Amino acid sequence: MIIAKITDFGTILVVLRFLTKEQLGAASLVVAFGAVIEAFDGLGASTALVQAPSLSRLQLDSLFWVIVAAACVMAGLTLLVAPYIASLYGRTSSP
Repeated sequence: MIIAKITDFGTILVVLRFLTKEQLGAASLVVAFGAVIEAFDGLGASTALVQAPSLSRLQLDSLFWVIVAAACVMAGLTLLVAPYIASLYGRTSSP
């Protein structure tokens, strides 16, 4: 876990060296929206797993697929609203 955090931080520092001020502003918006989306991460499933006295295999499998489905829905919603959010900030997507 600590190694992953250090790697993330190091990667951010390397990427920041290559961004212009305008790109850094856009990246800041992405990080802000990412934090909001991340709040829905797992839908509290990790807390439920820790607090459950015991779980059957069926319950674990069901929970896995619920989380996968929720992640797909959030990804789809993010892709759908991305152009509208970009237009609010005067950004256009370019291929």
